[in-house]
Amino acid sequence: KRVREIQKEKSANYKSRVKAQRAEAGLSKGQKLRNPVEAWPSELVFFGRVTNMLRGLCSQLDISYPYLKTMAEAAKETIKASVPLDEHADGLVHHSANTVSTNLQRRILNILPQIEREGHMVGLQLCVLKDG
Repeated sequence: KRVREIQKEKSANYKSRVKAQRAEAGLSKGQKLRNPVEAWPSELVFFGRVTNMLRGLCSQLDISYPYLKTMAEAAKETIKASVPLDEHADGLVHHSANTVSTNLQRRILNILPQIEREGHMVGLQLCVLKDG
């Protein structure tokens, strides 16, 4: 008998939560609540599912494979291919930022060529503000 009371209480709590969610979303009685998964971009959901599937597959096969590194390389190539050649940057630093006035700026300008040589840079935009 106690089990039924607990189940009824859980059911009542669930119904009240759903009712509150409906009210918060401004839904009338006949409308359904949107599934949280549907609220996310489908590409992001797909990416999460694929990542979890690959992690599980690697775990089941007891192998250590850097699948995120493989995915990152494919993503970099996709980003590069998506930008028309005439829109590619003609240098590492925009011509308006050629005046070096701080030690931080000097350090950043010195490290950029190395980052590019090592292939870690697909696109970079950096803005540092001081005092506002």
